[in-house]
Order: sequence, then C-alpha cells, then structure tokens
Amino acid sequence: MSALTALKHVARFEYGDALAQEARTEGEVPVYGSNGITGTHNAANTFGPAIIVGRKGSFGKVTWTDVPSFCIDTAYFIDSRSTKASLRWLYWSLQTLGLDEHSEDTGVPGLSREKAYQAKLKLPPSVEQERISNFLDEKTARIDALIAEKERLVEKLEEHWASVISTELGANETEGKHAWTTIPLKYVTVARCDGPFGSALTSAHYVDEGARVIRLQNIRFGEFDSTDAAFIDDDYFARELTYHSVLEGDILIAGLGDEKNFVGRACVAPNLGSNALVKADCFRFRVDTKRVLPKFVALQLSATAQRDGGLLSSGSTRQRIPLTVTECRLLCLPALAEQIDIVERLERRKREHSTLLHHTAEHIARLREYRSSLVSAAVTGQLNVDAFEARQVEAA
Repeated sequence: MSALTALKHVARFEYGDALAQEARTEGEVPVYGSNGITGTHNAANTFGPAIIVGRKGSFGKVTWTDVPSFCIDTAYFIDSRSTKASLRWLYWSLQTLGLDEHSEDTGVPGLSREKAYQAKLKLPPSVEQERISNFLDEKTARIDALIAEKERLVEKLEEHWASVISTELGANETEGKHAWTTIPLKYVTVARCDGPFGSALTSAHYVDEGARVIRLQNIRFGEFDSTDAAFIDDDYFARELTYHSVLEGDILIAGLGDEKNFVGRACVAPNLGSNALVKADCFRFRVDTKRVLPKFVALQLSATAQRDGGLLSSGSTRQRIPLTVTECRLLCLPALAEQIDIVERLERRKREHSTLLHHTAEHIARLREYRSSLVSAAVTGQLNVDAFEARQVEAA
C-alpha cells in the first residue's frame, strides 16, 4: 500500500455559488448545501457525478450525487475537473478523515479548506481505487439494507405500542368504554400555566446548574425525556418565575408540534431533584389526584394528540395549540381505581416493548459501527479487499 499523501495533492475543493431561494428557477437539477439537497434549479455548477463537502453548518459532511448538480456557497464540491483520483474512492476516503470534528470558525461552524488540505490519506493506484470503491459500494449497500430493515421494525414497534395505548385508554372509542365519563381537562385541573414568553426566559439565561427548564424536547409520548437538560439561576427563578414552576407529578403538555412529535403530547414530571419550570409553548397542568391519575391523563392526551392536533391546532408550518384550547381537550375517564389498573398493566407491557426497542437499537448501532470500521479499514489499507472477498467465498 502507498505512503500517506496530503489531501491537497489528491483533490481540490471548489467553492459553491450563492443561490438564494428566490433566485432559483424551476428545474430538475438538485441543489446541494452542507446538509444535502435543499431544492432544485434549472442549471448546474458541477459535473456528474460529484462529491459535496459541507463548509458551513453541517461542516465536513460528505454527500454523493450521481448527476450534475448546483452546489451552493455553504459547501465545497469535487468533480472530475478537480481530481485525478477515482471519485467514488475519494468519496469513501473523505469519510475517514474526520473533516466534521473541528471547526475553524467561532460563529457558524465551518470547515477551512486549507485545514482540510492538511489531512493525509493513502493513495493507492487507480486500479486498486476502483477495487476498493466497488467493494465498499457492495458491502455498505448490504449493511444499509439491514439497517433500513431494523429501522422499519422500530417504526412498527412504535406504531403497535401507540395502538395498544389507544385501545387501553379508550382513545379509539372501542366498545366497553360506555361507563367512562367524558370531561374537559380543565374540570379536573387545580392549576395550570404556560411558560414565560419573550425576554423573561431566553437561552441567554441558561447556566450550568440551577432550576431545571422543561422544554419541548423533554416532552415525549407519555414519557419525560431528560437527556437534553437546561438550567437557569435559582435566584432568578425564585425572584421572577415561580408562577411557572413544576412539581413532581404535574402533567406537562407540548403546545407546539413538528413532523416527528405531535402537538398536544404529554408526560408526567418526574422528581428532577431541583426547582423546575416550563418554557414557552410548554404547559403545566396540576390535576386533582383524588379524581384522576396523572399518568393516565398524560397517556390519553398523547394517544389523542394526533386527532386533536388536526382538529384544534393552528399554524401553517408547525402545529400549535394554545393553553386556553388545551384545557378544553376532552378526557374519557373510568373510575380512579380502573385508571390505576390500566396504567399498571401498560407499565408491564411497556417493559417488554422497551426491551425489544433496546435490542433493536443496539443491533442498529453495531451495524453502523461495523459499516464505519469497514470503510476505514478498506481505504487505509488495513483490510485487503481481495483477500477478504476470497475468505468470504471460501466460507460460503
């Protein structure tokens, strides 16, 4: 295998061109930015195929296009005019150089072309480049197919779980729920609030520790997601924002949705070990626990979120339901003892569901790790692709 060669001796990163949305003309030429396709245009500035490398934003991300495309000014491109190497081999090799690991800019993350040029890679003869790229195209396609199959399984598991919850909680208006009482949320509510708007609470208030700020990303389908934590100063919270406080057992409802998370989804606040408050577009409902079980209410609100969001929400880009409309959402409630039984039954089934999801997610992670290591080994010469193929044939 050949010695290490600086990237600047292998390829030239060409700058993309400015192309505002309003300046684009309807056409079939894909427009690429740092994070992939951003639209279409009627003219190209690259040959096809080409490699797109993120310059700003998703810097260092490497994308392949088979056809002539338009690369905008948030990315670089490489086509047959800017390298003598096999483009497909170079596409795989660039993914091993860590171009997305270090930004040279203090504002918007960015990839310096000069910094990228200092990266070194093994430059094999052209015939070997073709063998490596063909090998990786075939092997990664198989791995990607397995990953896609596992991801479809995850989707099916989630759909099944949502169906189980809907059936158990009466969200599908199934038979046997005739003895349940239909009542607006506000009639079982003791207190409710929205998060502070405007300058009262912004990201500039965030500190390393203090009062926990509950944001939309923390409110999932019946579950509190604690992975993305934000805090504000305890003194500021005590002085200005206690009206928006959250206690363990409060119901948290998302007043804003997106393509992955329905508006109106809800969860129960856990013990966060500190003061806590809701942010704008997050609602806190404190309910009468002598009449309703918070977990039952949160699950039912989540199960009916898609339906209610379509009926009650406003907003052309992201669905939004205000607090005054949220408190009028209808609950279908059995007796408190039955609410408790239903939630306990769901919790047992949830453990089984979570185990299946966990094992599937682990398998996906292992496949992605194997894919990455295979690419790295092939382009760095640690793996002899001809010998690997021969062993595969012998094993078969």
